[in-house]
Amino acid sequence: MIAPEEVEKLLTAAFPEADIRVQDLKGSMDHYRVAVITETFTGKRLVQRHQAVNEALKEPLKGPLHALTIEAFTPEEWVARGN
Repeated sequence: MIAPEEVEKLLTAAFPEADIRVQDLKGSMDHYRVAVITETFTGKRLVQRHQAVNEALKEPLKGPLHALTIEAFTPEEWVARGN
């Protein structure tokens, strides 16, 4: 298991200027949905964005983190979605 605060801490370290949202999907602390909203993703393809998020969480993905749903947006894309 990995606490949502730890997931957020790792993502914040990788994307210090980002707006980060972490949701425990099952209450089991091993299935998460993360939203990372950052200018860093400007000009990057979706696969590149996901690779960056996966890199930030590479250690937990080896064990305590079983499933991860990634939403990766620029701030403009996030607002355009109605968030």
